[in-house]
Amino acid sequence: MFAFFERVHIRILKRSFIALLIVALSFSACSRIKYSKVPDDTIYKQHDEVIFRLVDDSLTPTSAVFYCENTGNNTIFWGPEYRIQINKKGAWYDLSPIVENYDIETYGIQLTSHNSFKEQIDWSFLYGELPRGDYRILIGYQIKSPTNNRVIDQNCFMICEFSIP
Repeated sequence: MFAFFERVHIRILKRSFIALLIVALSFSACSRIKYSKVPDDTIYKQHDEVIFRLVDDSLTPTSAVFYCENTGNNTIFWGPEYRIQINKKGAWYDLSPIVENYDIETYGIQLTSHNSFKEQIDWSFLYGELPRGDYRILIGYQIKSPTNNRVIDQNCFMICEFSIP
């Protein structure tokens, strides 16, 4: 009689283990990030008068606080759009969003000469939780004249590298 219960118990344990293994594998498949290679000849225009860095102790796998400072004489302007890239063996890859259709609140940030700004960026809705790795965030901006708001330079990028441990 005890042998019967042992066999039933072992059968239940085997089924539970297989079910748990299937669930674990499906979660690991869902957590894999997708990305596409950035062409090697891609150049991101940056300006020395724009300082963009990660605020100490603000990084999590889903968000971070970034500091931007305009040390120049012109105004810089950017919107809410950004992208995150991952470094794989010395090459950069654009992460693919985990959602196909998404809306980003439209706003613009205008940073005048010799001012600074901090912003928390939560990328969890767009990229999910980032696994361990080396990343960088890119935010496009324009440089405008402080006197007439005319665009002086565009297609510029603030870039900040960071690592998720």
